[in-house]
Order: sequence, then structure tokens, then C-alpha cells
Amino acid sequence: MDKIEEKLDSLEQVLEVLIGRFRNVEIVVGSLAENEPKDYRNEMQSIIGLLERAEQKARWPELASSIAEVGKKLDTSRQKSEVRHHHHLDLRSRSRLWWVMSVFMVVTATVGVATALGIRNHQLHQDAEKFKVVRAFYPKLSNQVEEVYLQHHDAVMVRADSLLRESIAEKKKVKKSGRVKP
Repeated sequence: MDKIEEKLDSLEQVLEVLIGRFRNVEIVVGSLAENEPKDYRNEMQSIIGLLERAEQKARWPELASSIAEVGKKLDTSRQKSEVRHHHHLDLRSRSRLWWVMSVFMVVTATVGVATALGIRNHQLHQDAEKFKVVRAFYPKLSNQVEEVYLQHHDAVMVRADSLLRESIAEKKKVKKSGRVKP
């Protein structure tokens, strides 16, 4: 009689451990059902029914078959779930990369051209203001310059370029030597 009671006690302990594990499996299966985008309601209900039946009837053959069925259900639910991997640098996205690079190049070129045009516009604006000052302080001289420019455009431009080069060269010499002309 004592042996039977000991076996029953050990069987009860084993069943309590198995029931605890079944509850853990039920929690895990429930969390899987929440995470899966597909509807596994019927499979989960059958798994929960198997677990409840296993708790009520504590017979070894039924318990083993229930565990086997739970394992099969878990395996089938794992096989049904599909996971798509999104690779952004695969062959299908190569055209997108070309578009991104071409848009980047166009934007870079546009910014470069806009900057160069802005700098040139600023230089022309400064030259126009300088001539406006000369026209205001020396009106006779500015009229003479305009007449000569209209009559002998090419010769005046060549002479002006050479005079500008000479004045720039003199300024560089003065900067290098550190002397200022009196």
C-alpha cells in the first residue's frame, strides 16, 4: 500500500510539473497567435482543448498522445508562417539606386550652377556700382569713356585688359615687399 501511495505521490508531482509546462506552452502558443498575422484561431483552440483535456485526464497514454498532437500542431503552425525578407540592395532595387544617384547628381549640378551664377551676378553688380560712382563724380570722363568704347570697342578692351593685368601685378609686388607706394 505504501508503495502505491508513493507511486501516486510521484505521479502527482510529475503531473503537476507537466501541467506547469503545459501552461507555459499555452502561454507561448498564445503569444505566437498574437504575433502571427494570419488567423490560427482553430489550431490554437484545438491545442488549448488538448491541454485542458490533458489536465483533466491524467493518464499516461492519453498524455503522451496529447503531447504528440501538440507537437504536431506546433510544427504545422511553424510551417505555415511565411516570413518575407526585404533586401534593399537586390536586383529589383537596382533601378531605384540609379534613380537616387541621378537625382543626387542633378541636384548637385543645379546647386553648383546656381552658386556660380550668383557669384558672377554679385561681381557684375559691384562693377555696375563702381561705374555708377565714376559717372556721378566724373560725368565728363565717363561720357568720354562711353564714346571711345562705342567707336573702338575691340582696341579699348585689349588696352583695358593689359592695364588691369599691370595693376594687378603691381599690387602683388607691393604685397610681397610690404611697401606702399607714396
